[in-house]
Amino acid sequence: DLTLLEALAEILALALSNVELTQQAISDQLLQRDLAQAEEAQASLLPQPDKDGFAAGHVIPARQLSGDFFDHMRVGNRLAFCQGDVAGKGITASLMMARSIALFRRLARQEFSASEMADTINNEFLDVASDKFVTFAVGWLDCDTGDVSFVNCGHGAAIIVREGQEELDTIDSQTIPLGLAPYQKAELQEHEFNVTNAHMFLTTDGITEAEFRGREVGLSGLASLSRRLPGHSALEKVRGIIALFEQGKLSTHDDATILVITKPLTDTSLAPEGDHAT
Repeated sequence: DLTLLEALAEILALALSNVELTQQAISDQLLQRDLAQAEEAQASLLPQPDKDGFAAGHVIPARQLSGDFFDHMRVGNRLAFCQGDVAGKGITASLMMARSIALFRRLARQEFSASEMADTINNEFLDVASDKFVTFAVGWLDCDTGDVSFVNCGHGAAIIVREGQEELDTIDSQTIPLGLAPYQKAELQEHEFNVTNAHMFLTTDGITEAEFRGREVGLSGLASLSRRLPGHSALEKVRGIIALFEQGKLSTHDDATILVITKPLTDTSLAPEGDHAT
């Protein structure tokens, strides 16, 4: 009887173990499905390249979900754009990213200025008392003139690469990130410049801290790479940089996001073949 009971106990123990493994496998599959759906939903929030070539961007997530984001949208003859980096990663950061984009789009449609958008979104984040903060850069491009008004709230420096010029225009952060403290009006003075025959690059750390041939790219390296890339449209510049990651020539261990803003060539006969549609 004891032998039979021991054999039965072993069978029951094995069965229970199999049940636990099966339940864990089901849970893992459900989790992977949920993450895949969240990843798909997050990707759907990012815009397609501007149809007239004024803006294009790309996010390379370090994990399935990223805290990096960018957005741009046309409002009349102007284009509103932004880029941000939520502190931390995972689902919480991705939710904060989605909220940032939703607020940006709502305010852009109401034609808030760059400084007004930054201030309003900051106040929204302070109202919910979250422990997250967001580095954020936001601006407007006049599609007719190429004039840009721009505010940088704790984000990485933006650079302007001008055709035929080696010297870079750099726009550093002018105040703390969103979600930490109220802004004073003087902190949000808008930078104004022109991107005709020039490219404005907004990036997160994953781009500037990426390694190229064993050395960190940095802002000057990014500008150098941009000058070597063929084409003039924002989309061509973005595709060229992302291709270096895909080919393994650039490597990074962090979320990598790039956004390019430019006033495309008005004389389309000077654009490379196939560039007119971008």
